[in-house]
Amino acid sequence: MNQSMNGKVVLVVGGAGSIGAVAASRFAELGARIAISHRDVPEEAAAAAKVVQSLRGEGHVALVADVAQTATLK
Repeated sequence: MNQSMNGKVVLVVGGAGSIGAVAASRFAELGARIAISHRDVPEEAAAAAKVVQSLRGEGHVALVADVAQTATLK
C-alpha cells in the first residue's frame, strides 16, 4: 500500500512528548506538514522546537495551544 500525506497538514496535540514526536515524525515522512501544539511552558516549547527541527521536509511549526483551556484555542 502506498501511503502519502503530500499536501496535508497534521496537528499533533502534545507533540513535545515522546509519543507525539514519533507520530509527527511518521506523518512528516509521509509528506505532511506538521503543526505541533504545546502548553505555554518553557520546557515544552523547547522540546516542541527540537521536534520541529528534526522533521523531514519543510513548513513545520510549533505553536502554543493548551487544548484543556478552550480560551487558548480561539
